[in-house]
Amino acid sequence: MDIKKEIQFLQGYAISSCNVWLCYELASKIKGVDISALQDVVINHGNEDDIIDFAREVKGANMMLLQDAIIKLGNGKAMVEFANTIKGSDVEKLQDGVIACNDAYVDYMFARVVKGADVKKLEDAMFKANCEYEKEYVYTDFAKYVKGADKKRLEDAVAKSTNVEACREFANSVKGANKSRLLERASEIEFFDKMLEKRIEKIKEIQKEDEKTL
Repeated sequence: MDIKKEIQFLQGYAISSCNVWLCYELASKIKGVDISALQDVVINHGNEDDIIDFAREVKGANMMLLQDAIIKLGNGKAMVEFANTIKGSDVEKLQDGVIACNDAYVDYMFARVVKGADVKKLEDAMFKANCEYEKEYVYTDFAKYVKGADKKRLEDAVAKSTNVEACREFANSVKGANKSRLLERASEIEFFDKMLEKRIEKIKEIQKEDEKTL
């Protein structure tokens, strides 16, 4: 077998067919291939996992181009993974990409796991961002796990909410929390909710009686 010709054939096929898997296999395991050309296929046709694997495993890969591709895809969790696992990544640039995602949870994750993250900037972004979960739980995790978090600010946000379980979780799991304040707030919310339920039930009873008289 002519190894050089075989490599050229496989490389040409991988590029012409946009076969992301084959591009990765060749670039990561075979010497003498065109890393740049194979990388272009992965960037243009691969998903976030493909790009991160290429950056992690391929010697000679262009980290900045791969990083820009991850940011362009707009997947905050992928940006967190890239910053956390790829040596030489630009933490500040990836952090800006995460903040642009407008997702409180990925702001928290970046602050928690990425060395060199700007905790204050991410905390500010988290307060402004949307969240697919109940935000008070993200505040609680931020206070629990992120070194340098403004625990008083986060506690105030939870206490101002109407989330009974979040108040209790913050009180019982965050070191330095004002436990009595949060537990009292949880009781207040429960009392108010029960009062509202009683008023609703009373209205239902009255309306039911009115229907009987019609």
